[in-house]
Amino acid sequence: YSKLASYKLECDFESSTHEINASYDQKIRAIIGDIPQSEIDTWPKQEAQALAWQADNNAAVPFIQNLAVQRNLELSELVKRILTKAAIYENESSKALGQKHAAEDALY
Repeated sequence: YSKLASYKLECDFESSTHEINASYDQKIRAIIGDIPQSEIDTWPKQEAQALAWQADNNAAVPFIQNLAVQRNLELSELVKRILTKAAIYENESSKALGQKHAAEDALY
């Protein structure tokens, strides 16, 4: 390869990578909507506490207990909602990530 051809391939690769990442980001944004990052950051804690409570109704789950109180919900209802939403996010985001990886694999 000449230096020019090598440079063009590198630019094409970078452009394709940028497009793949932009497409993935768009898919994730479509899944999460306008939920603030600060709330998204609590999802692992919410899910962990919901699973702990599901396994043992006497488990200490202060974070989701506070959420339930503030929302005037029974803890059992909140746990159900958290786990349902977690499953949906896991399913949809894993599809988007798999598509991203497949597109990246095609570049090599």
